[in-house]
Amino acid sequence: MRVARAEIKRRLRAGELEVAEAILRCSRDTDTMTVAELLVSQPGWGPNRSERMLRSVSLSERKTLGSLTERQRIMLAAMLRSDTRPTP
Repeated sequence: MRVARAEIKRRLRAGELEVAEAILRCSRDTDTMTVAELLVSQPGWGPNRSERMLRSVSLSERKTLGSLTERQRIMLAAMLRSDTRPTP
């Protein structure tokens, strides 16, 4: 499980995987990963930006991917895809 999570984080940092795609793709290996942990794994995202995004969609930083409803996954993925601000 830890290896799969590390691989996802590596792919996010490398730009090989979009965070919206990772959120929509359900995996037993990533069910216990928090949404905030996933967000900060991508380039240009830190704890503050992650917290602001999650607050805007009324989700807790401690919310795990496995506990997201289908509606929450779709809403969060759409918000992330529309967030086109350039990375610092």
